[in-house]
Formats: sequence, C-alpha cells, structure tokens
Amino acid sequence: MPMIMEAHIGVGIRGKEGSQAVRSADYAIGQFKFLNTLLLAHGRWGYRRISLFICYYFYKNVILVFCELWFAFYNGYSGQIYFADWLPMLYNAFWTSWACIFTFVFERDVDMECSVKTPALYKAGPKGHYFNFLTFWRWMGFAFFHGTLIFFVTEYCLEGIISKNGLTETHWISSTGAFTSCLFTVTFKLFLESTFLNMINV
Repeated sequence: MPMIMEAHIGVGIRGKEGSQAVRSADYAIGQFKFLNTLLLAHGRWGYRRISLFICYYFYKNVILVFCELWFAFYNGYSGQIYFADWLPMLYNAFWTSWACIFTFVFERDVDMECSVKTPALYKAGPKGHYFNFLTFWRWMGFAFFHGTLIFFVTEYCLEGIISKNGLTETHWISSTGAFTSCLFTVTFKLFLESTFLNMINV
C-alpha cells in the first residue's frame, strides 16, 4: 500500500488480496487488462486536456489584463478602472467557465479504439509535445496580440459616438464593447483549438 500512495498516480487492481489496494489508489480497475485502456486512452486524453486547459486559462486572463494595462497608459495611471466592477469579477466564475467545462469534458483527438491500438500516440505526452516552453509562450503571444488589438480597435472605433440625445457616449460604452470582444475572442479561440465538437460543446 505505501508503494501505491507514494506513486504520482496510484492504480489499484481489485483481486484476491482484497480491496485495500483499491482504497489507497487514485484509480481502481477490476482486471489487469483494463490498465491498457486507462493508460493509453484516458491517461493520454487527460494529459492532453490539462495541457490545453492550462494554456487556455492563462490566455483568457492575460487577454483581459492587457486591455486594462493599455488603459492605464491612457488615463495617466489615475486609478480609473476600465471595466465595470462586476464584469471582471464574473469573468472566470461565469462568463468563460461554461465553455471550458463543456469543451474539456469531451475533448479528445482520436477515439478510444484508435488510441489503444496506436500506443505511439502516447509518446507525445512524455516528449512534451502538448505542453512545453514554446507552446506556453505562443499562447501568451496570442493573448498579448489579441488584448492589444481589442483595446485599440474598440477605443478608436467607438470614440466620439453621439447618442440619440446628442450627447457623446461615455467611457463605459467602449469598455463594455472591449469586454464583449474579449468574451467573443476567447470563446472563438477555444472553439478553434478544440478537436472534438458535438452538439453540447458547440
């Protein structure tokens, strides 16, 4: 049992010895033959999902921060907030969480049968193909570019718009437009990065 508890991921097999190994393990299987599917299909999918999730999670937060960062230059570091308080507060909790949940629950590049029959696919994980220094900073580069683009496009396109009352629209119009653009951008980016689409996540 100590061996299972010391492992990074412990897999217990229910057998004649009883269920002590199963109780101490992270994952439990009924027969040794299921280890193949657990490792080559579910393990590989899990690693791929978490790698994509980490990159995407940083991306969607950095894109929002860059909009606020550019605004700080324009307001002379006065402390004026760019977005209304409740919008960034609900950004991770509500606005972008549902798309993540429904996408990453189903995300997979190949089906289970293909994954088990082609063990060479498993090598991509240990070789760092899904998550490495270059991949992470490529996502951060996209976040910087998209955040910068969103800020300047909304600021200059919505600048000086006159309302139906003949008044110039306020700062909140452009900031809410930028926030909405951030939501559409990060959701569309998630859609582009997904390889498994169905009715639920679409």
